[in-house]
Amino acid sequence: GDPTSFTWTFAGGDPNIVTDDQHPQVAYNIAGSYDVQLEVSDGTNSSTELKTSYIVVEPYVLNADFEASAVSVVAGGFIDFTDLSVGNVAGWYWSFNGGTPSSSTSQNPSGIVFNTPGIYTISLNITDGTSSDIETKTGYITVLNDPNELVANFSANQTTIYQGESVTFSDLSNGNPVGWYWSFQGGTPVSSYNQDPGEVVYNQLGTFNVVLDVTDGSDQDTELKNDYITVIPDPAALYADFSANQTEITTGDPVDFSDLSNGAPIGWYWTFNGGSPSYSTEQNPQHIVYNTAGSYEVQLNITDGISTDNEIKNNYILVSDPVTSLNADFSYSFSQITEGDSIDFIDQSTGTITDWYWSFEGGTPGNASNQNPMAIVYNNPGTYSVSLQVSDGNNFDTETKVGIIQVDSASSVQSIEFRTPVVYPNPASHVIHIENIIAAETDVCLYSLYGQKVDVEIVSDGVGSKWVNVEKLNNSCYLLEIKTRDKIFTRPVILIP
Repeated sequence: GDPTSFTWTFAGGDPNIVTDDQHPQVAYNIAGSYDVQLEVSDGTNSSTELKTSYIVVEPYVLNADFEASAVSVVAGGFIDFTDLSVGNVAGWYWSFNGGTPSSSTSQNPSGIVFNTPGIYTISLNITDGTSSDIETKTGYITVLNDPNELVANFSANQTTIYQGESVTFSDLSNGNPVGWYWSFQGGTPVSSYNQDPGEVVYNQLGTFNVVLDVTDGSDQDTELKNDYITVIPDPAALYADFSANQTEITTGDPVDFSDLSNGAPIGWYWTFNGGSPSYSTEQNPQHIVYNTAGSYEVQLNITDGISTDNEIKNNYILVSDPVTSLNADFSYSFSQITEGDSIDFIDQSTGTITDWYWSFEGGTPGNASNQNPMAIVYNNPGTYSVSLQVSDGNNFDTETKVGIIQVDSASSVQSIEFRTPVVYPNPASHVIHIENIIAAETDVCLYSLYGQKVDVEIVSDGVGSKWVNVEKLNNSCYLLEIKTRDKIFTRPVILIP
């Protein structure tokens, strides 16, 4: 016929209806299958054609892909890469493991050089400006040695063996070597000049290096494989071994031992140098006590009824004396004196002390380095501090007692009979000092809180001080009665450990 009008209907299309256009162009933006219908007319008659699922729209896909001009190349050769990605790609980022350059933003990078033998991975990351995709080809490029380049290399038929077994080594060197020198750590023989040295026996347990040096008469190359051979005990072999739950202890501490022997032992004999007990026939002896500082050997002998083996670990147990914490402290004969009088100082520090440094504010001398400085004279009235620093050769500790010394002017001192007794320390643990008294005219008694008199040792210097020995008393609170010629003083005192 001779149609004069056209009406198109495009399901899923843009536009979806077109009239008076015999050859319309339609865009499809959503994946799917779509019908198309055309109605034509010549002004008198009309006809309609419907084609079901006539247009199939595939989903938009951004998919990275590429290929290389070669996947195997001799060291120093180059490779070209071609982008095979699908989608509206707007950007490319290549990563060439082992290559030079190592990256590129070209669509089709060329001349990528690979200088070092090995197996390399290549990746391509693409973007369309909105989304991205990446393709990684692992181990895609293999770079071979130049057949004429001298490169040492070798292999072994096995790298983990039982003690006493052998390993066969094979030369895999590149180039044209004419000389070989092998070094087998832990092996027998320990070296070889043969290209293929044959069997090497390993009788020691452990991990061992293997080295191969090759030469072509002009150049040389070396291949070192660290920890290449691992030698483990034969499960059936008798092999003595053991461990301890601790190897560094202080005197008096116990140690537990565990048998780690290989094979099938049925008898054990342990020797503990310095330990108590000094031997044992148990498989896993416990609570071996070391009472003396030192370093001690431990030995284990085992048997399976046919053969024997022993393990000796020298200086295995390290025993040290307990470390006493360093703590500076001191006492003094008087805390209140008249100008021109002197005071004795007594070190009461704890720890292994080797050095003392005293500082006497207002005293003469002002410093001392002996343990117990005596007769420190105070010539000027005032209140003074005393400091003691002690050292064990490595560490230091300092005790400063602020304002503990009161020096009175001779013109202002009252008769000592009317002074108030000074009691220290309080709390106390060993000795209570009573000062500022006339010792010959002062009685001292100690009472419990229930009023019972407590029998204690009281010592006098015969002048102005007395000491009460409370070391053997229970820790508690007591009442100290000080009776002078004119007055009775009562002081509560606390005893501590």
